[in-house]
Amino acid sequence: MGRSAETKETHTLYWRKLTTLHRETIALLDSIGSEETQPDSADRAAFETILQHLIHFHLESAINHARFYSNYSGESTPLFQRILEILENLKETLPETEAQISAIAYNVCSDAQLVKIRDNEIPDEVTKGIIFLTGRRKGFIVERIELLLVTIALAMEKENGNG
Repeated sequence: MGRSAETKETHTLYWRKLTTLHRETIALLDSIGSEETQPDSADRAAFETILQHLIHFHLESAINHARFYSNYSGESTPLFQRILEILENLKETLPETEAQISAIAYNVCSDAQLVKIRDNEIPDEVTKGIIFLTGRRKGFIVERIELLLVTIALAMEKENGNG
């Protein structure tokens, strides 16, 4: 299929570590929020908003909310500053470019998914993976990344003499 075993293994390992880090970050934030906020408080509501953004891969929105609440609450509540730092660290682990996201997506796709992608049909789980890798950051357009993924898949097929 044109994917080197080493690159595929590297990207698959990166994908696994990143998804594990995402789950662990959610668990860590949940623990912090549970310990440091009171039920039915404004801080808890703000915390829940941030957590929901993170759960749904809206990392950029989670960071923006954490930044807002950190500035709003000031020094009296370091909770949101801690959350902001954790989220910014998570953001640092995401791919930096659309090309990197497409390459990772290409290498972690199954052969059956690649067949669909070459037919310009992006499976839902691949789109969700792309969204996860973007963190819904500004400047990352999922449809453009999907088009790049199709282009990579077709180019690799042609390179291997199948096209």
